[in-house]
Amino acid sequence: MAAILGVHGIWCDQATGPATQREWTERVRIGLQENHHPDPHSVEVRVAYYGHLYLDGKGTTGITADDPEDLDEFEQEILFGMVEAAGIAPAGSGQDKLGLPSSFQTALRGLVNTPFFGSATTSGVLWLIKQVRRYFADTAFRAAVHREIEIAMEDDTKVVVAHSLGSVAAYEALRAHPEWPARTLITLGSPLGLPGIMKRISPALSRGTEWPGSVRTWVNVAAKEDPVALVKKLRTPYDRRIDDRPAINTIIRGHDASQYLRNLSTATALIDALR
Repeated sequence: MAAILGVHGIWCDQATGPATQREWTERVRIGLQENHHPDPHSVEVRVAYYGHLYLDGKGTTGITADDPEDLDEFEQEILFGMVEAAGIAPAGSGQDKLGLPSSFQTALRGLVNTPFFGSATTSGVLWLIKQVRRYFADTAFRAAVHREIEIAMEDDTKVVVAHSLGSVAAYEALRAHPEWPARTLITLGSPLGLPGIMKRISPALSRGTEWPGSVRTWVNVAAKEDPVALVKKLRTPYDRRIDDRPAINTIIRGHDASQYLRNLSTATALIDALR
C-alpha cells in the first residue's frame, strides 16, 4: 500500500511506468533521509503513470511535434510565457523555412539555447507544448489520464505529489472526487497559475470551487529557475490557504521532477503529511 501517490508530468511518454515509479521512490526517499525522516526506506510511492497514453498513434495532437503548423493561441501563450520567464525577447515577423512565424522560431531557438531545458531540442520544446494542448483539447485523453489517477489512488493514500502537467490532472481529479482519502496535495513546477490553463480547468473555476476536494493542506513548490511554473505563487489565483514555497533547482534542470522530489521544500512538506 502506498502512502504517497505521485502524478508525473510532461516528457514521460518515452519512459515506462515501473521506471518512473522507481525514480520517484528513490528521489523521495533521498529527500526524506536528508531531512531526518525516521524511516525513509519504509515510505511507499505509487505513480499514476499516463505517459503511455500518448503512444496511441495520435501522438500529442494527431500531428508530429515538428509539423510545420502554426501554433494555436493556447500554444502561443504557453510558448511566450516560458520565453518571458526565461528572460528572452524574441523578435521578427513573417514566416521562416519551417512554416512557423519567425518570432515563434526565435522564441523556440532562444529557449533551446538557454540552460532551462538541458539538452532539449526545438522539437522537444514543441512536444512539451503540444502534450499540454492535447490534454486540454482531447476530452477522451483527459478522461483517460484521470482514470489512471483513480486506479492508482489507494485507501491509505495520505498525500498526492504532482509535477508539471500532472499537477493540473491531479488537481482536476481531486476536485471531482471529494471522497478520496488524500489529505495533502503537493504541486511541483505547476503551470496551474497560467491564465490560459486556468480558463480551461474542468469543471470551470468559480469563486468557492477552487479548493481540491478532500485535501486539507496544499503546498505549492516552484523553483525560480523553472520556466514552466510561470506563476510561482498560487495563493492569489486559487486560494489564500495554499502554502507557496520557493525552491532552488539547478538551472540546467530547472523543471526536472527529480530536482523537485528531493528538494527541501518538498521533503519537509512530505514529512508533515506523513505524520
